[in-house]
Amino acid sequence: MTPKLSFAVLAPEAETRAAIVQGLTATGAIRVVADAGRPEEIETGLRGAAQVGLYLDLSGDADKALGWIEALAEPKPPVLAGGPADPALILRAMRAGVLGYFPGHAFDGELVRLAQRLQEEAAEKAPHKAGHAIAVLGAKGGVGCTTVACELAAGLAKRSGRVALLDGKPYFGDAALHLDFAPAYTLADVAAQADDLDGAFLATVAQRHEASGVHVVAAPASPEDADGISAAHVQRSLELLRTEFDFVVVDLPRITDETTLQCLDKADLVVLVTTAEVPALARARQHLALLDQLGHAGEKVRVVANRASRPGMLSDEDPVKAVGIEAAAYLPDEPQAAADSLATGRPVSCAGKGKLAAAFGGLTDEIRGRFGATGEAGDEPAATSKRGLGRFFRRVR
Repeated sequence: MTPKLSFAVLAPEAETRAAIVQGLTATGAIRVVADAGRPEEIETGLRGAAQVGLYLDLSGDADKALGWIEALAEPKPPVLAGGPADPALILRAMRAGVLGYFPGHAFDGELVRLAQRLQEEAAEKAPHKAGHAIAVLGAKGGVGCTTVACELAAGLAKRSGRVALLDGKPYFGDAALHLDFAPAYTLADVAAQADDLDGAFLATVAQRHEASGVHVVAAPASPEDADGISAAHVQRSLELLRTEFDFVVVDLPRITDETTLQCLDKADLVVLVTTAEVPALARARQHLALLDQLGHAGEKVRVVANRASRPGMLSDEDPVKAVGIEAAAYLPDEPQAAADSLATGRPVSCAGKGKLAAAFGGLTDEIRGRFGATGEAGDEPAATSKRGLGRFFRRVR
């Protein structure tokens, strides 16, 4: 099945926007993900999301709208327009890069043919890649699973380009809270579009967290909104995000949850988070045994000891190793750094200072090395920096 094209509509009048949305949707090849009344409302959001086209109503200030289109950075998104049947205006629109003009927004077979052609071109240009999926799981509650997931995603984004963070805990997921982030869309929006999902749509839903550069698919803020989200929605989201991002980090609930079981099968790496306390270590050993039974063992699993210092070379006091667990990383307890991160929404990994930041950096580099990732810190492909609409002011439901 060919993925639908994601479009945003720019039209001054709400009634006109609604009619345009209806006409575009009727093609069966276009989904309208958002609308706006003024160019300024979406101009600052022209980055972070892939494959989002624009439809402009030129009935109002055509000079301003077309000037905005002409000024868009390359590569420009596909642009359609409609409005007065003025030959001079139509000619200028085409010169500005508009691919199709529809007088009076009268949509006919030409729109369907144009949409289908754009679909084919998008499919030909789409990179056939599979990003790396990293599942983060806590040995028990309170060990810092979500913190590690957020920091790992931030560290990867700092070093390895496009990274998505998927909150796999529909009820009471805290990833957005840890980032002090209130994204416009959540897993509830994913579930609402369950029959019409593709990677480009998920990349649009994943909102960019400015402080870290991570694209977040968050859990809904209200538990009531989580009722329609199933394990299959989370699993499918993970699969599709991998087609658009270099790394996808998913924060998972307890190991017996169906969401976790499904996502573990799709993951390339499992990060098990524990602390050095006896109850957590006991649960960690149980998790490792269960992961082994489920077919996830050996190099696929990394244990992270949170709020624990790596023992010195001459020290025999390592409670983690004492119970037969080999930790890939020890994350020191720095309460002030953690508190500052929560208060500001800026992950410790972005600060680059202190022992905790260094420990997260070491863990990130170890994981990147496992997958052969390359690239300098802070790299993000230029082609994605202004490709489509990452933020919208109102979702069309």
